[in-house]
Amino acid sequence: MNSDELKTTDNHTTIKNWVEARDGVPAMTEGIANTSMAGKMLRINFHNNKENLSNISWDVFFEIFDENNFQLLYDDRTIDGKKSNYYQFVKKGDL
Repeated sequence: MNSDELKTTDNHTTIKNWVEARDGVPAMTEGIANTSMAGKMLRINFHNNKENLSNISWDVFFEIFDENNFQLLYDDRTIDGKKSNYYQFVKKGDL
């Protein structure tokens, strides 16, 4: 992570392009009992990690993303110039 280069966005196209450029897909933690918890379970699954994640569609991902008033905090590159997979979902106004 290169903290000097962190960016935020809520633009769906920017998010989708960033994720797909890193071989990621939208996902959720498995075993969600109720949809009110969905925002806390939203993830990006890089390289089919299979860390107890279930891949979801972009439509479902962005529905949850928008309902929770999220923005994506992310890094494009590591300090040594490689693609970074660092991300975090943050509530708008929390930064």
